[in-house]
Amino acid sequence: MINVDELRLNELEEAAEFLKFTWVDTYSHFLSQATIQKMTDFWLNTELLKKQVLDPDILFLSAKDDSHKIVGMLTVIKLDKETALLARMFVHPEKQRRGIGMRLLNEAIERLRGYKKMRAEVEEKNTRGMNFCLKQGFKEIETKRELVEQALMYITVLEKTLGSQPR
Repeated sequence: MINVDELRLNELEEAAEFLKFTWVDTYSHFLSQATIQKMTDFWLNTELLKKQVLDPDILFLSAKDDSHKIVGMLTVIKLDKETALLARMFVHPEKQRRGIGMRLLNEAIERLRGYKKMRAEVEEKNTRGMNFCLKQGFKEIETKRELVEQALMYITVLEKTLGSQPR
């Protein structure tokens, strides 16, 4: 059974290792190892993750299996009173296609009651991420290019309308 809840401060080391592992799995087929290393060292260090866990405008969820091991993670940033950004979502490669991503997303949406829309930005070569978002009802609204650590990334911006429940 999978349990979804907010990430705790005492789980930061495990979370950082999990995110680095899944980041490599997701991006290594189109980004160099050096680029991935720079990105993960900067974006996935425990101090930055700690700030995110403590930030009231960031929802940081983890999915854990029966042995309490992290098998999925999701981060949502509240951009304003109506819009949230799905900033990161990863599921362990061996645990994908078992509903864990959907559980994480549904839990985030439930906790964002009152928000009208959720956006996601997905690198176009991340076909698993793109397919997941489209299957969950996100629609493409724009594309953009970003230079990240000397790597040109083609980003698709997607948006999903959320329910209109009061907060």
